[in-house]
Amino acid sequence: MVTNNDSELDVLDSSSYYKIEDPVPRQLWAAYFSFLFISSVIGDTTILLSSWLHKAIKLHTLMVTIIEFMAVCDLAVSLFTILPRITTLVANEWVFGGFTVCYYFCCIGYFLVPVGILNICIMLCFKLMVLKFPLKAMSWGRNRAVIACAAVIIYSACVPMFPVLYDKDDIFFDYKVYQCNFRFGSPVLQKFRTACSFLFLLAPGTFVIIATSWLLYIAHKTLRRRKETLKWQGVITAIVVATFFCISVLPYSIYHFNNSYFDKDPQSIYFRVADCCLYLHIISNFYIYALTISSFRQFLWYGARKICPWLETSSLESSRSQGDTMSVYLASGARDSNAHASVSRFRMTKQLSVSLQYDIS
Repeated sequence: MVTNNDSELDVLDSSSYYKIEDPVPRQLWAAYFSFLFISSVIGDTTILLSSWLHKAIKLHTLMVTIIEFMAVCDLAVSLFTILPRITTLVANEWVFGGFTVCYYFCCIGYFLVPVGILNICIMLCFKLMVLKFPLKAMSWGRNRAVIACAAVIIYSACVPMFPVLYDKDDIFFDYKVYQCNFRFGSPVLQKFRTACSFLFLLAPGTFVIIATSWLLYIAHKTLRRRKETLKWQGVITAIVVATFFCISVLPYSIYHFNNSYFDKDPQSIYFRVADCCLYLHIISNFYIYALTISSFRQFLWYGARKICPWLETSSLESSRSQGDTMSVYLASGARDSNAHASVSRFRMTKQLSVSLQYDIS
């Protein structure tokens, strides 16, 4: 049992059963989390700076606010969950002191887990409302998203608060995942953990699946009703973010609801793999935005050309090459009016592909 005077943490039987003595798998595990940490810091910082300073994410204000909030939460996960785990894996023990520090890290970790999935739910809700009520959505400002984010923070704070109030000493360093964890030793806390699994894992996950399907249906219906081109980048962004998040938490969800079967593994390999997959979403959002949001992609390309001038030189050479190709195409088709029509369509398509569009759909 943990005491209040920063004494040694009680690791129960976790030390003898799950401690990894072989340095090779520990170093590989630490390298994986180091990659996650560096990628998250660079990617999420880029998202925040591009949005705050350059307004490079040209989506609806509600979506932009949620994207910024998600980036802040992902940075918090990197700093308060991943970075301590890298240190403990390298040292093969808890090196940050006794009860107090471990207590804070555990509470912050249990707070950030529900925040992540609830952010996805809010993003899908906002996108559904924007598609369903496009005229009203034009007047919706940043305050709505801020209120929703504040509600997520308050709601998620209930997860670590109850174990703290019920039994503040119910904590230990778990060598299964090399981080501090609640023990949930009493029957009341076990029931609380089951309730949290439903409220913060099963119910939101089911909602994400239903909302994603409904979002596709609404977008398709809106496209048919308006009989015009729908700006899909906001819809695709929300769907891809939600889909990848569900994929990343799926192995952990399978373990959580079938832990009696997987706990037969003495090394808990499946649980550790599922735990590693759980953090993939903190680095995926940067790449998703770069693929689905044209304005953010152009911002990255502009920054890359500023950092690496040779990229701009190669871009100019490519443009000249395209110009020469166009000249040859015009010369060969000068006697054919269809060739001129094809060139016009080529120019129009190219012009549209590089244009920035503000997504309010």
